[in-house]
Amino acid sequence: MGSSKNADRSIESKDIKPLIIVMPQGDLSYWVNWVDGGPRWGDYVARALRRPVDSTFRTLPDASHRAIGGLSMGGGGALQLAFNHPNVFHVVGAHSRSLHLDDGTFAGIYGTGTEFAQREPIGLAVTAPGAES
Repeated sequence: MGSSKNADRSIESKDIKPLIIVMPQGDLSYWVNWVDGGPRWGDYVARALRRPVDSTFRTLPDASHRAIGGLSMGGGGALQLAFNHPNVFHVVGAHSRSLHLDDGTFAGIYGTGTEFAQREPIGLAVTAPGAES
């Protein structure tokens, strides 16, 4: 609630341009499509959630006008979503992001090996187009 009130004040004072803030509740989702047919949280944010936002509010519905961000597991999820959906999100912010090692701890969500690499932001950053070796 504090973030949107701060944004409202900044818009009113013309410090920032008008924007829409959407803050879905994701429980312990990590905002990724889980392995083995589990919940599809990544698809929910990148596809399903943006449809009602774009149809309800006066948006500029293209990636160059859309950002994603998060804190902790939301920060890790925001990075993953931005890397995996560059045609949806143009800007990403991740604060105190939750990152993991492929040690089996998150195998039920992230998988292991190739599946893990498709979900963990560190591996996605290393292999992102334009990333330096």
